[in-house]
Amino acid sequence: MTEGQQISREVLPFLADLFPSGISSSVIAMILSLCILSAAVIVVAGLVYLFIVSRSRLRTKKYLENFYLFGELEKIPEKKQQLYPLVRHCVVEGARIDLHTNRHDNSRVVSRIVYDICRMEKMSDLDCILYTCASMIYDAGFLDVNPTLFFSEVLFKKERELLRTHVMGGVYRMDYFAPEYKDLFLQAVMSHHENYDGSGYPEGMAGSMIPDVGLIIRVVETYVSLTTKRSYHKALAPKKALENMNKVQQFFCPRYFEDLKKIVLPSKNALM
Repeated sequence: MTEGQQISREVLPFLADLFPSGISSSVIAMILSLCILSAAVIVVAGLVYLFIVSRSRLRTKKYLENFYLFGELEKIPEKKQQLYPLVRHCVVEGARIDLHTNRHDNSRVVSRIVYDICRMEKMSDLDCILYTCASMIYDAGFLDVNPTLFFSEVLFKKERELLRTHVMGGVYRMDYFAPEYKDLFLQAVMSHHENYDGSGYPEGMAGSMIPDVGLIIRVVETYVSLTTKRSYHKALAPKKALENMNKVQQFFCPRYFEDLKKIVLPSKNALM
C-alpha cells in the first residue's frame, strides 16, 4: 500500500463524518487530493520564492562587495564613514529602479561613465563620488510610474506626458540624503532632461543655468539609451550612437560631449 493510499484510508473516515451523508467517498477523496495538491503547490511556490530572494540577495551582496566606488572612499578617509551608507543606498536603489523600468544595468553603466567624465574633468574625490551616486538614482521618480509602460513598444501622447512627471516625482524621494548633499541629488533628478539649447524640461533652462551634474547625466544617459536594447529600439554601436547624437548636439554641453567621445571611442579618428 502506498503512502497516499495509507493517508486516504486513515483520513477518509474522519472526513466522512464532517460531510452530509449524500456526499460519496470518491468526492471526499477528490477534495482531499485537491487539498494535498494545493498544499504542495504552496510549499513549492514558497521554496521557489525563497530561492529567488536568496539568489537576489547574493547577487546584490556580490555586486556591492565588488563595486569600485567603495574603493574610492579610501581616498577621503575623513568622509568614509559618512559616505559608505550613501553609496550603498544608491547602488541598491539604482538596481531597484533598473528592475522597475526594464533597463538592465542602466544605473551601473551610466554611473561608470559619469565617474570617468568627472575624473577627466579633474573634479575632487568627493565630487566624483557624489556625482556618481547621483547618476545612479536620477530616475527615482520612475518608481511611482506604472511599470507596464516600460515594456511598451509604442507610447501614446498621454503616456509620454506621464513619464515626464518622473522628474518632479523623484524630488519626493530625496529625503534619504544628508542635508549637505541633498541639493546635488535634487539637481540630478530635476535637470537631467534639460537641453543645452533650452529646449528641454521641466524648466527649459539653457547653457550655464543647468547644473553640471544634470549636463553630464544628460549626455551620458542619451548615449547609454542608444547603445542599449530597449523595448522601443535596438541597440546601436557606439560610433553610430555618437553619430546620431551629433545630429542633435545642440542638446548637449559641448565640453561633456567631447569627454564622452574620448571615453567611449578613445581613438582620435574614431569619429570626425
